[in-house]
Amino acid sequence: SVGQFADGPTYFYPIRPSRQYTACERELLPLDNLPLHSPSPYSLSALSLLLLTSLALSGVKTFDSKRPVFLRCNPSSGNLHPTETYLVTQEFLYHYSPHDHALERRATFSKFDNRLWRALNPGKYCGSSTNYTPSADAFVVIFTTVCWREEAKYGVRAYRYCQLDLGHALAGVNSAAEQFGWS
Repeated sequence: SVGQFADGPTYFYPIRPSRQYTACERELLPLDNLPLHSPSPYSLSALSLLLLTSLALSGVKTFDSKRPVFLRCNPSSGNLHPTETYLVTQEFLYHYSPHDHALERRATFSKFDNRLWRALNPGKYCGSSTNYTPSADAFVVIFTTVCWREEAKYGVRAYRYCQLDLGHALAGVNSAAEQFGWS
């Protein structure tokens, strides 16, 4: 009701800053010799720069010898970062790990049975016809939200903060892609 605060959480537990799939094959993204202007689309170094400038760690703070607090490029309510980033190519599904600046391979698709890639159909989002054939190196960025990270701190207000954080992540990737001239 009006004049009352929203209910907060009734419990609190330590929160991992992002998911990590330790059993997956991991590919560290390059941090050296990254192109600074208009990188060729879809190269590993260009993808590294896109993620580095939009979603990666940007610093670490420590207070009173407690555990470190990781800062990221995109803002987040309470620095909880409930938004997870996945990349889909024609052959693989990757999870982006910002703490290691690495891609974790979550799935491998058969060349002839890639229903996820066909369902995403990147061409329809680029204003192209349904006959659009993307480059072999094309990828789609997908965001998911882990709502319980926010709920542990914000209770019933968590959903709206998750939406806000999702918008920040989307705007960060969009801004970085526009700087490269990508769509």
